[in-house]
Amino acid sequence: MLFLNLKIALRNIWKSKITSFINIIGLAIGLAACLLLLIYVSYEWTFDKQAKHSENVYIAMTHITDDFGKDIMTFDGTPTVLASTLAAGLPEVKHIARISYDQTLLIANGENSFKKTAKFADAAILNIYNYHFIEGDKKTALTKPASVILTESMAKTIFGTTNVLNKTVRFHDQTEFNITGVIKDLPSNSSNRFDYLMPWSAYGLVDKSAEALNWNNYSFITLVRLNPGANLLEVNRKMDLLVKRQAEWKSSPFFLFPLSELHLYGKFVNGKSVGGDIDQIWLFTGLAIGILLIACINFMNMATAKSEKRAKEVGIKKTIGATRGSLVLQFLTESIVLTVISVFIAIAAVEALLPAFGNMLQIQLEVSFFNHQTLLVVIATVLLTGIIAGSYPAFYLSSFQPIQALRRKAKGRQFFSFSLRQVDCRAVLFCSDVNYIDTCYLSANSIYQK
Repeated sequence: MLFLNLKIALRNIWKSKITSFINIIGLAIGLAACLLLLIYVSYEWTFDKQAKHSENVYIAMTHITDDFGKDIMTFDGTPTVLASTLAAGLPEVKHIARISYDQTLLIANGENSFKKTAKFADAAILNIYNYHFIEGDKKTALTKPASVILTESMAKTIFGTTNVLNKTVRFHDQTEFNITGVIKDLPSNSSNRFDYLMPWSAYGLVDKSAEALNWNNYSFITLVRLNPGANLLEVNRKMDLLVKRQAEWKSSPFFLFPLSELHLYGKFVNGKSVGGDIDQIWLFTGLAIGILLIACINFMNMATAKSEKRAKEVGIKKTIGATRGSLVLQFLTESIVLTVISVFIAIAAVEALLPAFGNMLQIQLEVSFFNHQTLLVVIATVLLTGIIAGSYPAFYLSSFQPIQALRRKAKGRQFFSFSLRQVDCRAVLFCSDVNYIDTCYLSANSIYQK
């Protein structure tokens, strides 16, 4: 039955070439626009969620108020001493690391020098982020002061290969660093991207203040990985008491906030998150769904506009025994076939437009349509779109009563003096197989004209 419905669907699509072309192109444009928006939504939604334990990773935030307690600002800068204080005083802390802000610094291989994004961090950063090591061992990669980890693209830029373990590079035109690891390039939707990473002990080469442990300099980021199941409210309460005791302050400005939520919920009022870019994400999601629905509605309109032409087909099929369920299945199959063709065109359009779309948004968007997750999404999109777009035409057309459907065609021919009820049904009863619907149609029509 499925093969038969597919055969009939392809025949009807080929028979109505212009209408089918309009349906396919309209649906393809809607799907392409919807996919582009959803790729952007996925990019933003997965920001800082690539790590294996991302749900347990937090960033220390600082909330500054004036002398009257009025909110001034909330930001992610913390002093150098905070990490060691929390590591010693909070049992919920599994790993904690200081990490610098992005800096464009000089790195060289012989006479070839490059200005690339550098970061400095404690060795525990390798336990907070699950970097994929191509060369080297994460347990020892940042233990020595004069060590450096390169990303895959950085290694290829400097040496032309990733097989660079134990080779040296010159940093800041003054110190030789030994390459102790090469990792896969970091995703573009990560807030701590770099081209090369060096141990915190080397930070003093470019910023002497990083060597001092104090509560005065808020120029450094502190990342914390808590034990699974740790209560954030309780941890922040303990953190407040600990900092007040260690720094001898009346109140602590620090609190932990989920790193994976900072990008979308990074707007703070009085030290509390009140939203952020998440509003924009909901807007783009609504636009994607709206565009797809409009494309589906246009598809429905085109299908129902042909109802007069499909009425006699429905009448004849019901006369020879077709059920409403089989007709619904046939029209849905036709809709899904059109959707499949539209999806292939939409994917080609997305591949062509994605770089320009990313440049417009000033981000790097990538998508692979060949991994199992994306394939499942595409299959679900085809089925959902095909069912939504074809449901109304299918149920509408299949609801025609045989006699009414045959009459509907006859009403357009007022120069005949008799009704289609005079048609000898025997002309169509011999067509017991739905493979011969066209033959039935011609037989009934010839008797009608006589």
